[in-house]
Amino acid sequence: VDEIIIDFVCENKCLYDKSDLNYKNNSKKKEIWSVISENLTLYNINMLAEAIEKRWFSLRDMFSRENRKQKLQPSGSGYEPTKEWELYRIMSFLLPHIVHRRFIDKIIILSHPRFHQKNLIDAVQIFLNNGYPLPCIFSIIETSVKFHIHKEHSTHNAYIKEKYFTISYVKSIFESFLPISSMFHYKLAFYISNTLKCLIKRGKDKLDLLSNQNVVYKISCDDCEASYVGQTKRKLGTRLKEHTSDIKKNTGSPTVITDHRIDLDHNFRWNQVEILNSESSYNKRLIRDDSHKKTKTRS
Repeated sequence: VDEIIIDFVCENKCLYDKSDLNYKNNSKKKEIWSVISENLTLYNINMLAEAIEKRWFSLRDMFSRENRKQKLQPSGSGYEPTKEWELYRIMSFLLPHIVHRRFIDKIIILSHPRFHQKNLIDAVQIFLNNGYPLPCIFSIIETSVKFHIHKEHSTHNAYIKEKYFTISYVKSIFESFLPISSMFHYKLAFYISNTLKCLIKRGKDKLDLLSNQNVVYKISCDDCEASYVGQTKRKLGTRLKEHTSDIKKNTGSPTVITDHRIDLDHNFRWNQVEILNSESSYNKRLIRDDSHKKTKTRS
């Protein structure tokens, strides 16, 4: 089937020769694919025109890959040549019409813009010396140049971020900002200050002091200026109960509060505990705890 399709395509140059006048005539090419589809029925092959066209593109790509492989074959006594693709010689009529765009791409990408003209002229001469038709060469160069111009333009636009200036919407005033924003290439964005959120608020009940968690707290002595600063991730009320329980137990490893209570017989203001900071991070609570202790020491 592939050989028959190749034979029909070979007879219609507009399907592969870019120098042909009908190469860009899609309606003409569509008509030819339909004719090829009808002719294949003579060989008891039923294929739609779209399927034949798709198969031809696949064959053309395989030929291009095989052609590159043929050119890149290394030399040497230890090299064993690979088997040639069976349809390569049948499709050899495409050789004068294949110009690898990668060669043009490398000229555009790797060389400085001031050398592009000279390098492209040299490339055209190289292709002409190898039997490539001039219209085909110019078509490939044009396609490649357009591609890179479009790519550069798209990349440039991707990095341009629009700038916005936000003001409150006042019907009689906002129009005067339009020429100013245009002068500085800003776009205006408006917001309405009188929203339902300002009028309807869903507040929460105030949390009881002893129910607070993740806090740095301070307990002051009722009989002197001493105070204790600590931190806890649990409820403050739970931590205070532990302090009072430790005083009553009088364990072998008393806390600072227990020592102060027993040694000096002073009482603490358990009902006037202060929350110095609220912090969910343990390390940050330790830092704040330490900073408050140092501040108290300096004072």
